[in-house]
Amino acid sequence: AQTTGGWNTGVGQNALTNNTTGGSNTALGYQAGYGAVGAACGNNVFIGTVTGFGITTGGWNTLVGSSVGMSMTSGNSNVLVGFNSGNSLTNGSDNTCLGTYTGGAIVASAYNTFLGSRAGRYATGGGNVFVGIATGENTSSGSNNILLGYALALPVAANSNQMSIGNLIFATGVNGAGTTLSTGSVGIGTNAPNTSSILDLTSVTKAFLPPRMTTVQRDAIVSPIEGMMIYDLTLHKLCVRGATAWEVVTSAP
Repeated sequence: AQTTGGWNTGVGQNALTNNTTGGSNTALGYQAGYGAVGAACGNNVFIGTVTGFGITTGGWNTLVGSSVGMSMTSGNSNVLVGFNSGNSLTNGSDNTCLGTYTGGAIVASAYNTFLGSRAGRYATGGGNVFVGIATGENTSSGSNNILLGYALALPVAANSNQMSIGNLIFATGVNGAGTTLSTGSVGIGTNAPNTSSILDLTSVTKAFLPPRMTTVQRDAIVSPIEGMMIYDLTLHKLCVRGATAWEVVTSAP
């Protein structure tokens, strides 16, 4: 029973039943926030049947939906919305799970963002961003991965620092943070881009199409940089920018 905690609101049978000194908690639903105990358990919002049932010391969590975060004990700053989302989370922090069964297997991981029903359902790693229904649903232990699209899976479930957008654009070595550039490779048409290339284009049915323009348009490019390439529609030739001028690519004699 509450002793010194203040600014709490509990609505529903056994809501905030064990709270003693925690403050600024809001619990709405049967046994919502049931285990909240000490002063460290504050500034939480629990809405739904047995939502946040096991929490004891976690703070600044927002849990909405039946059985949401019911295993949580001491996690902080989590946002879990949707039936059974974050259901196995115990002491992980800074996770955002929006959708039914999202992030259902994360236990102590942090910094995940899962948006869409069943997104990251069995993911256990941290720092992942999965957006889309059932996206990353079968991912296991990889961390710092990005998936955007419907029902996508990572090329290697246990690897980290991977990216897939619509199963069309892939990347490895996505390890940048802040303003630091990632050191990896990007692939189109391949989920395993060559590690010695910055861009790997792979296809046996389609070709690479460079920018196409007339000679006048080519010469109007402002401050062209050495190494640029275009297809000249006037000359019907590939052109590459040299040190001081455009060079026409011609066949060997």
